[in-house]
Amino acid sequence: TIIATDDGSWKAPIYNNRHIQVEQLSAIESLDKYGPKPDEQEGSAKTRLIVLCSWMPPEIDFSADFRRPLDTTNKSVATGDESVDGVERLVEEYILIGEADDGTCGHNWYTWGNHDFHTEDDDESKNSPHVMDGYTRVDLEELSSLQFSRFDCKRSSESKTVSFRRAGQNGQDS
Repeated sequence: TIIATDDGSWKAPIYNNRHIQVEQLSAIESLDKYGPKPDEQEGSAKTRLIVLCSWMPPEIDFSADFRRPLDTTNKSVATGDESVDGVERLVEEYILIGEADDGTCGHNWYTWGNHDFHTEDDDESKNSPHVMDGYTRVDLEELSSLQFSRFDCKRSSESKTVSFRRAGQNGQDS
């Protein structure tokens, strides 16, 4: 099932029709409503959540919410170069579309892990936040080459598609 949500904060028109329905929810409300629940029956089919986020607002990081532990009472997240200690995360994979690393989408350090934007005030670790939470970044070059934004031109294409996947998902390691 694919569910489109938008909080409407940018005042862009949301065109609902019989083929496309957009539910007016914030990113956090969407995760809470449609994400897996900590009390899902063991042995039953678990809800899998993959987030597609297009053009995250500048200097705003939704990705920390995507990576939060499923059971928010369990705070035992690994740090440093250690591997994630089995903490189940809310989102299995999140895919970001927009200007990456030094653009106008999300936060250049917290969202993308661009070390040029890491400051002493940030976490003491040199690892990107997504790495600390057990996600691997995969730049989807094939898709990036097919997209464009209003800021792209013949000399520059800033818009990218980047996947952040849980390490070890589907037999893949980081």
